[in-house]
Amino acid sequence: DKECKRFRIMLKRWPQSKPKAAIFYLTQASRLTIFNKSIQHLYRNFNKKYRYPIIIFHEADLIPHKREIRKWTSSQVYFQQVALVAPEYVPKEIPQTPNCYSHVSYKHMCQFMAKNVYEQPILQGLKYYWRLDDESLITHPVDYDLFSFMQSKKLQYGYIWQYLDSLDCVKGLWETASIYIASNKIPPGNFPSWKSPSIYYNNFEISSLDIWHSPSYNRFIDYIERVGGIYSQRWGDAPIKGIAISLFVPKKALHLFKDIGYQHNTFNNTPTRS
Repeated sequence: DKECKRFRIMLKRWPQSKPKAAIFYLTQASRLTIFNKSIQHLYRNFNKKYRYPIIIFHEADLIPHKREIRKWTSSQVYFQQVALVAPEYVPKEIPQTPNCYSHVSYKHMCQFMAKNVYEQPILQGLKYYWRLDDESLITHPVDYDLFSFMQSKKLQYGYIWQYLDSLDCVKGLWETASIYIASNKIPPGNFPSWKSPSIYYNNFEISSLDIWHSPSYNRFIDYIERVGGIYSQRWGDAPIKGIAISLFVPKKALHLFKDIGYQHNTFNNTPTRS
């Protein structure tokens, strides 16, 4: 893939003093107006100064718009085409989940963000990533390099908000995780205190890729995926990954970014200094 080759070349020239990191989005052609606003806020309030590459995951519908998108920002932009589809063993008639947002495309996104994104070749070689949704807005200037902060503090996962998901969207997930932990004799870590339906608001997350590339997470997500709840119950990537963090990431390696101005839908984080 041409974009992956460009990205590899860029990484070979990476400054030794700077963490190998990128910001990524998943978007589609129908959301370009929203995405334009997000990427411009990101540049104005963070990336104009710190200049990390941006990776845009997309399906084929976005291909005609690549040149246009590159004009929106002076950041280096790389595109990675993906296929948002269900695994082969999922029934062709994907069941509806009437009490939880159940559009099939949303379930594909959950599958992608919980598992498939970490298998994308363009992420190989990176130490950290910052995930943003195409409607995420960085609303205030950020006056420090977030990735250098993560590295210097030996942090593995940074988030903007912790809250409770809908119980309708996590039916059976905590029970399934408990069975996995017990049957595989997994050290429970912080899972006993990570109560259903707790999640990190992961349309903003800054994370070490080591978590998601680890054998421990890959065995866990393979099990969760095979149970089928992402499609049958609409288990989201946020609760799945929140459980994984409770199992595999020590509390001292977590960080709440209170000082980042951030807006997503009705959520609005006004920056505060600790």
